[in-house]
Amino acid sequence: MDLLQTSPALSNQALQQAVELEALTHQLLWSFSRSSYEVVQLMGGIRVNLLQPERHWETGTLRLLARLNSKTPEQDWYLDIATRQPPQPHVFPLADDVIVQSHESHWCKQPNVLEQLEAKLMHQLEQVAPELHLFMSGTEAEISDARQQWHSGAIQLSIGFEFIPDLNYSNPDSYPG
Repeated sequence: MDLLQTSPALSNQALQQAVELEALTHQLLWSFSRSSYEVVQLMGGIRVNLLQPERHWETGTLRLLARLNSKTPEQDWYLDIATRQPPQPHVFPLADDVIVQSHESHWCKQPNVLEQLEAKLMHQLEQVAPELHLFMSGTEAEISDARQQWHSGAIQLSIGFEFIPDLNYSNPDSYPG
């Protein structure tokens, strides 16, 4: 998939324009990155203590996963905009009631549910990068395949979090705070 035509694209103008997928992912990544230092931290991954329902506290890395979905009748394709790789299906999304705490991020210094961290993130993105709302809501697009044939479809941006646990966590019964 090389090109997308969408109306409106990242600008506020309602003009149709062709956008290369690579350029679109760069623009989306820039919109996330310019919103705040905390968002950049989350996209890169932060060290956290995490408590999932019916499990013990775990330590590891929490990373914001922003994925772009392109869907036509012929295909359904996902891309992690930060890594430009398909996201791992088994890590997305974490449940909203997961508790996270990190000394690396101002947003989660105190233990809090992931749903509240996501609400802070969405508020920040709405304030600084409102153009992302178009893609999070989903927008119709004409999508070019490898043979340069256009197909009607849609693109949508979604966010979630992935957690990569440490392999050497040794005391699962203690609170890490």
